[in-house]
Amino acid sequence: MPGDFDTIFKQINGSAATLGTLDYSKPTNPYTNNVHFNPDTLDFSAPTALNQGVVNAFATFGKQYSDKTFTITLRGSVGTTKQSDLDFARQRSEKIKDLLIAGGTPANKIVIENPGSVGDYGTNDSVSKQTARNVVIKIVPACDQEVR
Repeated sequence: MPGDFDTIFKQINGSAATLGTLDYSKPTNPYTNNVHFNPDTLDFSAPTALNQGVVNAFATFGKQYSDKTFTITLRGSVGTTKQSDLDFARQRSEKIKDLLIAGGTPANKIVIENPGSVGDYGTNDSVSKQTARNVVIKIVPACDQEVR
């Protein structure tokens, strides 16, 4: 099934990129990528174009294969464990959902998961906090149907 994700992979990584040894044939190993945010905002961190490009690639995939069975899951994370910040992580996921829908992905293909926090990334140091300011986007294919 690696060929199913060739279009999105090339859009994110360049037209000469190859999937190589990545195995997307199992639903436990869905296609995934992250978009990162500036602290305390809904703005993408630099390079903004890279983050927007990732969202655009997923939106293109969602639109192109809208007749197939798959789900795009979104999971926002933040650099603290406070409930107000976890709610903010959900807002970041909502932003990505809105961008995916604007790009043509059907809303019924998108699921927002419970938000995460810096605790999911190990220690509470500055690198972990920065890493936690993201939304993880995953394509979860149906295991019995290839997306072509």
